[in-house]
Amino acid sequence: MNSFHNGSFEVTLQKENFKFNAAHFVAFKGFRERLHGHNYRLGVKLIGTRIRHDGYLIDFGIVKDAARKCCKKLNEHVLIPTLSDVLDIVYNEDNVEVTYAEDGSRFVFPKGDCAFLPIVHSTVEEISVHFWNSIIDEIGLEYIRGRGISCIEITVSEDLNQNALFRHEIPDTGGTFSPLSVTTFLDSSEFTPQPCQPCNDSMPSSVSKTSNSDLKLYVDDITKRIQELRACVCCQQVESSKFSVKFDEIAKSIEKIKNR
Repeated sequence: MNSFHNGSFEVTLQKENFKFNAAHFVAFKGFRERLHGHNYRLGVKLIGTRIRHDGYLIDFGIVKDAARKCCKKLNEHVLIPTLSDVLDIVYNEDNVEVTYAEDGSRFVFPKGDCAFLPIVHSTVEEISVHFWNSIIDEIGLEYIRGRGISCIEITVSEDLNQNALFRHEIPDTGGTFSPLSVTTFLDSSEFTPQPCQPCNDSMPSSVSKTSNSDLKLYVDDITKRIQELRACVCCQQVESSKFSVKFDEIAKSIEKIKNR
């Protein structure tokens, strides 16, 4: 964001009625939350370099009206991330079927109970981008620019002291508003859950070159590691091939110790 060397103004609103209750679950490759809900709250900040002849950066009433409308659209709905790459969403006449293929979970919701959002995951981070677009859409891009507003900051809370904040400058897109896409801000690299420390511990790179006395010291440690690996919850998130390779390394090390 630009630095405002000659001063700037900020208008911040976080009202009691900037809230909505909604159900959701986050899902991505290898992971799905249980269906649950939150009492969400919305905060809006507008930043500009000047105030107009009326003394306002923007009238509080205009922002409050827009924020309440945006919250109302999601209140008492199930949030459906329509850009999800792991959920199969089927729209029927009256219902919506959402399936997470990896564990076979299938949800059927009345269509009228759903809020279909152009996001990939129903996280507060992505929901904050959705609200950034929605606030501009409600107030109007031309009006916002005319008030000298150069940046909007959105805060979405799903619990006390559990917030996500999204800040972005007002883009110069001419007279029409082109909503920001959540996918623009997603890291394209695939996330691979990392194993815990016992799983990461490396075995001797060359057991054959290790002295007999040193090898004997490994026996108890190796046995302990096997027990830790079998009890390790996080290992269930590691690719099965990697998990098997680690056990193979341990087994080979033990076999070599026995044969010496």
